[in-house]
Amino acid sequence: MSAPSPDRAGIRYVPVDGIRLRTSVQGTGRPLLILTGIGASLELTAPFERALHPYGIQTVTVDAPGTGESAPYRCPRRMGGIARTME
Repeated sequence: MSAPSPDRAGIRYVPVDGIRLRTSVQGTGRPLLILTGIGASLELTAPFERALHPYGIQTVTVDAPGTGESAPYRCPRRMGGIARTME
């Protein structure tokens, strides 16, 4: 993992599957992966994440490849390829 983003604690840039993904890990407890879908950055989920944290849920969000501050793939991928990256 790389160093945290200076903008928000818990944000890191992670090399995965040949690209750099922007990720956010917030809260403590059982982890829940939140994928916003194509075209939405992880800031969209911040209010939802804050609502989950008091219930002991740690949220893990990712800017999809080519979205927000995550790098795009060199070649387009189908949903199966994107799922493998998230895995």
